Amino acid sequence: MLQHLPAFDACLWLITAFLHVVAAFVVLRSGLHRTYAAFSVYTYFAAALNICLLVLPAKFYFLGYTIGSIARSLLLAAVLFELYTRVCGPNFSLPVWVPRTMATWLAVAVSTSLAATRGLYTVRLLPKRAALLAAGLGGMLMTLFLALVVLLLYSKYLGMEWKMRPRQIVIGLALYLSVNTVVLFLLNHVPAEAMRLLDRTGQFALLLSLVWWTFALRRREPEPEPVTQEMMETILAFHRETVEAAESVGLVHPVK
Repeated sequence: MLQHLPAFDACLWLITAFLHVVAAFVVLRSGLHRTYAAFSVYTYFAAALNICLLVLPAKFYFLGYTIGSIARSLLLAAVLFELYTRVCGPNFSLPVWVPRTMATWLAVAVSTSLAATRGLYTVRLLPKRAALLAAGLGGMLMTLFLALVVLLLYSKYLGMEWKMRPRQIVIGLALYLSVNTVVLFLLNHVPAEAMRLLDRTGQFALLLSLVWWTFALRRREPEPEPVTQEMMETILAFHRETVEAAESVGLVHPVK
C-alpha cells in the first residue's frame, strides 16, 4: 500500500506504525495490562492493525481499513467504560441520581452523533462507499468524544479525584477523538485537494497521542502512603459511628 502514497504520507504512516509498536511495548512493560486491560488490548490491536494495513494489497485495503476501524472504535468504547469504572467507582458509591443522569446525557450524546452522521452524510462530495465509511466512523468517534466530555464534566462537578494513570490515558484520547471526529466529518464536505490536508491533520493528532502515551506511561505511579496508627484509629472510629448509626435506625441488628 505504501507505494501508492506520496513520500511524505508514506513516512508519516511508517512513523505512526513505529510509535504504535513503541506505545504497545511501553504498556506491556509498565504492567498496565493488569489494571487497565481494555486500554492495553487497544494499544496492542492498534499496533497490529497498522502493520497489517502496511502490508495489505491495495485491492483489500478498503475492506481491511473498514473492519479494523470499526473494531478499533469498539475497543475505544471498552476503554471509556473502563475509565468510567475507574473514576466513578461502583454505582453504590455514587449518589442515586448520578448514574441515572449520566446515562441520560450519554443517550443524548449517542442521539446527537446519529443525527449529525445522518445529516452530514446527505450532503457529501465523496463517493457513496467512502462517504458512508467516513460518516459512520465520524459518528462513532463523536459518540466516544461526547461520552468522554460527560465523564470529565461530571467528575469535576462531583469533585472526583483522578489518579495519574487515567489522567494520562484521557489526555491522549481527548486529543485523538476530538481532532479525528472533526476530520472525518469534514472529509465529506471539502474539495479533493483539501482532503489530504485533513487526513494529515488526523494523522498528526494520532501521532501526538502516541508520543504522549509513550512518554507519560513510562512514569511509575507514586507509591501509596503507608497506613499510620492515627489513620487506623480514624478509620475504626468512623466504622464504629457508622455501625451505631445503622443500629439506631434498625438497618442492622445490634452485635451482642
